Amino acid sequence: NNTYINYKLDLAQFDAYMTETVGHGDWVLFATDEQVERYMTNLIQMTNEDGSKKYENTTINRKMTSVKSFFNYCVKQKIITESPATAIETLIVHTKRKQILTIQEIRNIIDNSYNRVKGERSFGFVSARDRFIIALLTTTGLRKSELINIRLSNLDLLDNGCYMINISSKEVKNNLNKRVPIANVTLQYFKEYMAQREKIKSIKDEDVLLLTVRGTKMSDDAVEKLIHKQLEKNNMEDREIT
Repeated sequence: NNTYINYKLDLAQFDAYMTETVGHGDWVLFATDEQVERYMTNLIQMTNEDGSKKYENTTINRKMTSVKSFFNYCVKQKIITESPATAIETLIVHTKRKQILTIQEIRNIIDNSYNRVKGERSFGFVSARDRFIIALLTTTGLRKSELINIRLSNLDLLDNGCYMINISSKEVKNNLNKRVPIANVTLQYFKEYMAQREKIKSIKDEDVLLLTVRGTKMSDDAVEKLIHKQLEKNNMEDREIT
C-alpha cells in the first residue's frame, strides 16, 4: 500500500511538471527525452527553505523509476511507440551504515520509560505503551505498518500464558503470513499496557491494539515520534535510529 501511495504521488508530481512544461494535459503523446531529463535535473536541484537538498538520491531514483514504469506501460498499451525515459540512468547511492542499539541501550531506554518527565500528559498510559512498543519492535523485528495494524483479534493465547500475534499477508511487505511472539519480559510490558489501556474512556475501535491517548489508532508518524522522544530522554538524540 505504501508503494502504491508513493508511486501515485510521484506520477502526480511528474504530471504537474509536464502539464506546465508542455502547456496542456496531453503531454504523454509529445513528451521528449530532453523534457524527462530536465525533470530529473529539476528534482536534483530542488532545495528546502534552509538551502538543503530536498530529495535524497534514493528518492529521486524511485521517482524516476515511477516515470520509467509509466512510459513502459504506455508503450505496452500502444499509446506511444517508444519511451522518452529509456536513457535515464539512476543516481549513485552511498549506503549509510545502519546504527543499531545494543541490548543494554534498549534496556536503559525501557527502564527510563518509568521515569516521569515534567508536564508529560497521561504518563501511565503513554509510558506503558511506549515501552511495550519498543520491546515488541526489538524482539520481533516488526515493521511500523505491521505494528500499528495489530488487532486484539490477531492475538492467540498459548497454554504457557504467552501470546502469538498473527499478521495477515496483506499487512506484510513480502505477502507472507507472519506469526511473532509476545513472551518473556515483553509479556510483562504487554500486561502493563493493557491495564492502562482499560482506563481510556473513549476508544474509536475496541479491536485496535495500540492506541493514542485520545483512543484512536496510532499512525506511522506517532511511532516514529515516540522512538525519537525516548532517544532524547536518554541523551541519544544524535543517534540515527528509526
